[in-house]
Amino acid sequence: MAVQVTLLELIGQGRLALDMRLHHKGRIADRNVVATVVAGGLRVKTRTFATPSAAAKAVTGGEVDGWAFWRLPDGRRLDALRPGERRLD
Repeated sequence: MAVQVTLLELIGQGRLALDMRLHHKGRIADRNVVATVVAGGLRVKTRTFATPSAAAKAVTGGEVDGWAFWRLPDGRRLDALRPGERRLD
């Protein structure tokens, strides 16, 4: 079983830069919601979440795979930073 890399580890390793803005692709009411990378995870509006799925749930109101929901500035899914790994959180 592959070792799972967490969001906070990606930030600590510098693979996700602080202040980077992630966007989403999909059908939700507020398409302008972004997540900003901060030391503690992802900030959405005024709250910080330690996992991408928790941040995505705050936006959608339902269970969602945040690694697939959030997109990097170049359009790739956030889970592209975790090659060979798949998990919800």
